[in-house]
Amino acid sequence: MSRLARVAIATARPDAGITPLLGALVECLRRDAVQTQLFYLDRALHACDCVGQAVSGRSLRYLDSWLMSPTLCREYFQHGSAASDLAVLVGHRSNDGAAPIGGGQFDELTDWLNLPVIALVDAEQLRRCCLPNIPASARGVLVEGVSDEALPAVETQIEAFYGVPVVGSLPPLESLGRVWRSSTDCRNASRAVVERLANRFAPRFRRDRFWRLVAQENYAAAEPNYFRVGNQLAGLHVALAHDEAVHCYFPAVLDLLELQGARVTDFSPLVDDALPADCNLVYFGCGPVERHVERFAGNQCLKMALHRHVERGGRLYAEGGGMALLCDSIEYPDGRTFAGAGLFNVNARLRRRPVASRPCEWAMPADHWLGAAGLALRGYSNRHWTLRSHGAPRDQFDVQRLFFARQAVGSMLHVNFAASGALMQRFASAAQRIA
Repeated sequence: MSRLARVAIATARPDAGITPLLGALVECLRRDAVQTQLFYLDRALHACDCVGQAVSGRSLRYLDSWLMSPTLCREYFQHGSAASDLAVLVGHRSNDGAAPIGGGQFDELTDWLNLPVIALVDAEQLRRCCLPNIPASARGVLVEGVSDEALPAVETQIEAFYGVPVVGSLPPLESLGRVWRSSTDCRNASRAVVERLANRFAPRFRRDRFWRLVAQENYAAAEPNYFRVGNQLAGLHVALAHDEAVHCYFPAVLDLLELQGARVTDFSPLVDDALPADCNLVYFGCGPVERHVERFAGNQCLKMALHRHVERGGRLYAEGGGMALLCDSIEYPDGRTFAGAGLFNVNARLRRRPVASRPCEWAMPADHWLGAAGLALRGYSNRHWTLRSHGAPRDQFDVQRLFFARQAVGSMLHVNFAASGALMQRFASAAQRIA
């Protein structure tokens, strides 16, 4: 048996992200010497991992009942929380029967992990006399945007209608709310903003109620069948693209690489002029690359190093924004165009407006080091970018496909290799030394 305090928080909207109230809650817990690990259901929030770092001091972790089996979810939840006092799953539960924004289901995860639920409610909905639906399993409520004067009435209204207590609330933020939203758009989210939010939340945080609701009983520990120390990836040296342009990865993948003996060395696509020595796999994830395209375009030395790596038989995997950097050209909606690395014979174009990612499954079109022909690749499509082959009409895009160049493979599909033992083994096959 194992012991871990744990809870799920159901957000009011599917696109809520890391809300000010969640930031304030985690900071108040930190002041109480409680180390919190946040798990998110929405894959897109990994682009906001900087905010997770500012809020909790830890990278956001990701759970998905569509990509992961119940056993794998339990094991990863346990593994990711190992150095924490409290594990918090944050996600949106659809109450109207609509399809979830991602492939995973909030209810499934709370059942698999035996998590009590606290619902997050926006006071604006209460002022409209339209009480929002909350999960039937909710044991408590957190309220955003309620004034000191209205708080007693709101607490009475919620407790009478839902039959559950209010465990904390945050007043209207006004200018501080605008500062928070601007902080979540940059990589260096301000600790000062988090602390100011916590100062407003602390007098209203009912710690006694919160800890009564949080599950703290013993539960059956998952056997470490997957996330355990081994040597399956010994000899694999991964050059990991990581800087302000590219930094979004599934943490579980990086955990497994190192647990199984791989050596992971960071490099900056914007600054470095060479790849880490003796690497045999280059890995480009996603990130806000559109803010840094001009700098990357000018790094001729790094682009030449990438070409030499691939020409010598080195393996490379790129997805999302990282894939865009490695195309022939990168075009903005206003027509500005910059030269990419030129590894893939396609053009990348940034959409004028971001489009939500979608769960999808692609099949490997042919045998490759990444997988045999027909192997299913499950993940989430990056729809911020469109890819167009040379000579194709401007309105004809090749988003839903994989692109190959020798031993390099790239796409607009975000793949969690840790969710598939077969795919992780193919990653291991890249441990061949480059002569």
